[in-house]
Amino acid sequence: MFFVIVMMIVAFVVSTSCSNDALKTENEVKNVDYSSLKLNTQKKISLISARFDDETKLRNMVSRYVGVRKIDLSRKKVSDNSLTFPISLPIHYSSKERDFMLSFYNELANCYDDKVLELISKKRLEINSKNFSDDFKTEVDFLFYAFEGVVKEVFKVRKEIGGTSLQSKSVGSGLKECLEKNGASGKDIGRNLVLGAATGAVAGGYAGATAGTFTVPILGTAVGAVGGAVFGAATGSVSAVVGGLFWPAIDCIRYLTKYEEKYLEDEFFQEEMPFIDLTSEKKQIFNDFLNTPVTSNVKIIEL
Repeated sequence: MFFVIVMMIVAFVVSTSCSNDALKTENEVKNVDYSSLKLNTQKKISLISARFDDETKLRNMVSRYVGVRKIDLSRKKVSDNSLTFPISLPIHYSSKERDFMLSFYNELANCYDDKVLELISKKRLEINSKNFSDDFKTEVDFLFYAFEGVVKEVFKVRKEIGGTSLQSKSVGSGLKECLEKNGASGKDIGRNLVLGAATGAVAGGYAGATAGTFTVPILGTAVGAVGGAVFGAATGSVSAVVGGLFWPAIDCIRYLTKYEEKYLEDEFFQEEMPFIDLTSEKKQIFNDFLNTPVTSNVKIIEL
């Protein structure tokens, strides 16, 4: 009898706890102010142009953030034979929502830069045609909004880098033309968006769940795991795609031999993505991911 009573008490406590967790999650979702978040995200995106409004700034950023090293052939062999990259997704996603995001991230990581906007439009129609919750649709719609804003800004910078100053030089470097050409045939934008959004969402969700808040410059402060994940994905995608601007630039500035590879310096992660505490192993995955040849498809899996 005593055992039965104990079990009834345990069941009641667990049931109450689960109900409270569900209520907490629901409240967190409702408390995400998407209107303000969209406005603030656009402000953050608009700051990208000022950082790349002339060729000198771009070259300085490349020299600061991107290094070139000899390829570790033993590691390179493993990397070439395994083009599968693990990421984590926010814990509040259902299994159906996780499947959708993994599918989207896989397509995005293998999408040429000039097709990214088309892919986002297609996935927006897809999610609206399926039986997802309104909360998930709203969250993903915001993510698409942030991605579209970032992509358009990258295209703008690539076309306008250097402005008339580049054209007025007697001996031009051709950097602007090189970036435009690489942009049409590369996959840097999509791959940076995937890495930035995924790592940012998880870091933000964890901070929101443990610390209660997740603060991002310009974007503001989010409350709870869901708000943190949303904020983290937004700022992660904006920050990471900055790398998508100068990552291909080094190919335009200097010739890399088949025995060399690019890599993002620690300063990039510390200064551009300070809210994400990446281990050296995860930084290596980041670099391996970005170094994957355009001709090779990658597969995104969940950890």
